[in-house]
Amino acid sequence: SVLPANVNLIVARGEIYFSQQEYERAAYQAFLALYIHPAAEPAHLLQIRTALAQDRPGLAVLLAQGYLLYYPGSALGYKLLGDARVAEGNTDLALEAYTQALAAGEDAPGVGDALIARAALYERARRYDLARDDLDRAFRLTGDPAVRALRMQAAYRAGSLATARSDAEALRGTGAIPEAEIQLLQARILVDEARAGDTASYERALTLLDAAQNLPPDLRPIADEYRARTLY
Repeated sequence: SVLPANVNLIVARGEIYFSQQEYERAAYQAFLALYIHPAAEPAHLLQIRTALAQDRPGLAVLLAQGYLLYYPGSALGYKLLGDARVAEGNTDLALEAYTQALAAGEDAPGVGDALIARAALYERARRYDLARDDLDRAFRLTGDPAVRALRMQAAYRAGSLATARSDAEALRGTGAIPEAEIQLLQARILVDEARAGDTASYERALTLLDAAQNLPPDLRPIADEYRARTLY
């Protein structure tokens, strides 16, 4: 029909404004689309994303809750509600929202993103086993190397060195994460697992550390620590 087509065009224009960071214009297009068709799902989603981009988490919460009235149980809705709660600084309600998103079933749009977002909160809380489990599920859903890189880091922090080692090897050459960061992680695993007198492992670790150039500032002290441990 003509009406949905008009709404789709309005939302498409809003998406262009959003991509250009013209958030007031994007928000107006979403509002206009919803005025014409209050249940237009893409307009609801644009409106919530725009509020988040404007750093208006309180508004984003209200908009997400309004969207969920039209689309109860939507994984996308609960994912965005969780994002808004994170922006508010309300971690407990964010975890609750992300968990509700997962109830939609693993095939529902937004579930993978909800798993990744919940894993990030678990990481912040140092609940690394739970973060690893969520990222494992997200990777199985998406097959995305970027998600595998996140799982690699979480697995290492959780002490699942076999998973971290396997992920590191699989990520070489993919571009999902800088090679230097992979080499650093591989060196850390070698040193962590090496026993006294295991010269071959320490030599391999030192080779990897020497190759790990142009690390970000937060990882350089870690590389220095492991180089010192290896030389010692």
